[in-house]
Amino acid sequence: MKFHVFPAKDNSSHDRALLIFAGWGMDEKPFSRLHLPGYHIIVIWDYRDNRFPDRLERTMETFGEIAVIAWSFGVPAATDFLLSHRSLPVTARIAVNGTMHPVDNQKGIPEDIFRGHLKVLMKNHCRNFICACAGRVRQCDCFQRHSPTAVRRNCEKN
Repeated sequence: MKFHVFPAKDNSSHDRALLIFAGWGMDEKPFSRLHLPGYHIIVIWDYRDNRFPDRLERTMETFGEIAVIAWSFGVPAATDFLLSHRSLPVTARIAVNGTMHPVDNQKGIPEDIFRGHLKVLMKNHCRNFICACAGRVRQCDCFQRHSPTAVRRNCEKN
């Protein structure tokens, strides 16, 4: 797993954190403009290695309040994190469009649809993928400027 901490941008106590388990293909870039007064924003991504970095665990122990939001492929990782860190002061748990079985024909994204998403990242389809992530066409350009590094590199390469 990889993570990035965006420090709180105001003069509050800074002992609160919003922990975001990002969805598939994401990194910290799409969240770089997110600001929640009084909260550090911590974004986690890349679940190929499901071990939580020691530095992240030590960081989480410093907060007096933690809110967790998990999106898509981040839902299983967030669930594992919460189950293995029950003593943390988590005050909110939100899962958005996720399942414990991300790629699964019965309980998640059907395998053929997931493979189709992978193909979309190929030449001539990057903009379509970015616009689908943004949700609205008018938001597409903004999201493209802050799109995940891997997606941006792939689009530039093709």
